[in-house]
Amino acid sequence: MDTILQLVPWLALIFLILTLVAVWRAYPALPPQVPIHFGFRLTPDGYGRRPTIWILPITSIVMWVGFTVLPVPDAATRHFLGLLGAECVWMFYTLTAGQIRVAVGQAQRLSSIIWLQTLLVMVTAIAGPKLLGLPMHHR
Repeated sequence: MDTILQLVPWLALIFLILTLVAVWRAYPALPPQVPIHFGFRLTPDGYGRRPTIWILPITSIVMWVGFTVLPVPDAATRHFLGLLGAECVWMFYTLTAGQIRVAVGQAQRLSSIIWLQTLLVMVTAIAGPKLLGLPMHHR
C-alpha cells in the first residue's frame, strides 16, 4: 500500500502536465470569452476573458507543490496529502478539459464524471486521515 501511495503524487504530476499542455494547445483556438463557472446541470452560467482558462492549471501547480513538496511531520500525512492533491489535480484536469470542449463548441456541458470526482475528494478529505492512521486532534 505504501508503494502505491508513493506513486500517487507522480500520477498527479502527469495530470498536471496534461492540463498545462491541453490549455497551451487549445489557447489559440479559444474564443475571447470562455466558460468559467458551471451550474448544477454542468452547463456554463458564467464567462470570463480567455486568459482565465489558466486559473485551474495554475491552481493545480500550487496544490501539487503544497501537497507533495512542502515538508510534513510524517509519512502518513505525506500519503494523505499526496492522495488528496492527486484527486484535486485530476478533478481540475477534467474541469479544464471540459471548459475547453465547451468553449470551442465540442460540448454543451461538462462531463458528469465531475460529480464522482467531487464525491471522491470529499470522502478522502473526511475519511482519509482515519483510514491512513493519522492522529485525530480534537479541541
